[in-house]
Amino acid sequence: MNMNIFGRIMRLIVMTVVPLLIVSGYVYWMRMRAPQAAGNTLTIAMMSGWAPFMSINNQGEFEGFDVAVARELAKRLGKELVIKDLGSLAPTFIALEQGSVNLVMSGLDITDVRRERVAMIPYSGEDVKTFSLLFWQQIPSGITCIEDLIAKNGIVCVEPGSVLESFLDSVVGLQQKSLSKLEEMVLDVCYGKSQAMLVEPRIGKRLMRMEPNLKLLSIRLPRSFQTFGLGIAARKNDIELIKKIEETINAMRDDGTLRALEQQWQLEG
Repeated sequence: MNMNIFGRIMRLIVMTVVPLLIVSGYVYWMRMRAPQAAGNTLTIAMMSGWAPFMSINNQGEFEGFDVAVARELAKRLGKELVIKDLGSLAPTFIALEQGSVNLVMSGLDITDVRRERVAMIPYSGEDVKTFSLLFWQQIPSGITCIEDLIAKNGIVCVEPGSVLESFLDSVVGLQQKSLSKLEEMVLDVCYGKSQAMLVEPRIGKRLMRMEPNLKLLSIRLPRSFQTFGLGIAARKNDIELIKKIEETINAMRDDGTLRALEQQWQLEG
């Protein structure tokens, strides 16, 4: 074989095969580097600062409705519960996709968009056809819908990565601020940094019971933003786990456990 031809072939191999090997090796290393959820544990991603679903008490312990449901799930499945507080919504889904957690529980609304991405196992809540826009002390004159805030240059704070944020994104020209914790939102509205905060109806009612200065304006949602109760997120290919979680949730619903926990953590209305 002509040495020039042989040299060109070798260069071609180096330029094509070697990069593929490097990329493959990197992907394998990243997969090995990501900690996997152990088989004898039930590892669940949550985010604190989102009462009544999950918060941290004065003793530094996790508490809330989702925490209580997770403990009961793990107990009935014979698993050791591991809760990972990942701070905000986006990292919880990344952890689920990477396999470092089994489930995500964070008062997640079931939406058609989320159903396309992950399995959503219903466990509480009702259909939501409105969102709650909360103001401090009074609803400003002339504000009857969320679009009215655009002309007043009003800023609305909202949970990042949530369906509420997606809804605000659809309101062209509206200014918004991402805040991960409810208490941050309340303070932001209280001190006039944001004109209003957008939350789900059950959260809005609960906050108004805690803080009478908050005033509520209901925002009617288009079909694409309506939700269908709360769901536990799992990877779609974890078929066996999904089946076990569904069976356990149904048992907890039938024997009254879920209802008792909803009452304990004041989830109704």
